[in-house]
Amino acid sequence: MGIKVVVLAALFFAAKTAATPEVCEVHHSIVLLSPRILSNGTLIDPIQGISYPPGTYVELNGDYRVCPCKIGSMPCLRKCCPLGMAFGPESKCIPKDDIFWVNVTVDDSRNTIAVDAKKHFALLPGRYCRSNQTYFLDPKSYFEDEFFIKSYDGKLTTPYHSSEEYGIDHFCIEYSEKTGDNRVLFCLPEDFHDQTESRRITSLVYPILMLISVPPLLVTFLVYALIPELRNLHGKCLMCYVLCLMFSYILLAISHLGLNTLPNSGCIATDFM
Repeated sequence: MGIKVVVLAALFFAAKTAATPEVCEVHHSIVLLSPRILSNGTLIDPIQGISYPPGTYVELNGDYRVCPCKIGSMPCLRKCCPLGMAFGPESKCIPKDDIFWVNVTVDDSRNTIAVDAKKHFALLPGRYCRSNQTYFLDPKSYFEDEFFIKSYDGKLTTPYHSSEEYGIDHFCIEYSEKTGDNRVLFCLPEDFHDQTESRRITSLVYPILMLISVPPLLVTFLVYALIPELRNLHGKCLMCYVLCLMFSYILLAISHLGLNTLPNSGCIATDFM
């Protein structure tokens, strides 16, 4: 009797799971409020007028979760704010009904054209990052933050940072009233803090090890300088090499340890020396 109960419960659970299939991941879906349902099962967004045919949505706990990226063959693009909104002065979403223009590359070059994002992409509104750590790309201030969005798949490329291509789980894009152009909110890696700490330790240990190397170099120089028998052509070449190496280690250590305090002129001077 107990085995029958377990089997029936398992069959009921399996049937219930099959009745509510996961058509897309939760963070790739949005809740559609008060949709209009047609006789063929299609959902209509009453605000945006977007149609969601069967297979692009699921009903869970009385709510309809729709998957914008499942509609048609358009590439998917994550929009930071809800549809009809944009970034205000403090990067908070405010109402804005203008056309959402996005500059995209038509091929693998850096030539871009502006497209109406609503017509060109399946827009997925809402910020999402697995790590909850984000960074605004700012190519106007830092050239290495330059980014491009591909027209045919909606993926982001950052040539100066990495050769990787990033999809909707790694960034979102939105128009900003403050800057007058689109801003990209980029997701930092989950181990970003660990990487930062590792780089900090490396940047501290590296100059210390160089300074530790200075005394042996100085001793080597003095030995060759004080013993006449060693001051032949080979010895003099070695003395010059050791002296240059010693000063280069000192200057490199100073530039690393004083990276945040040295003025620009000091940095440039140490580089040239």
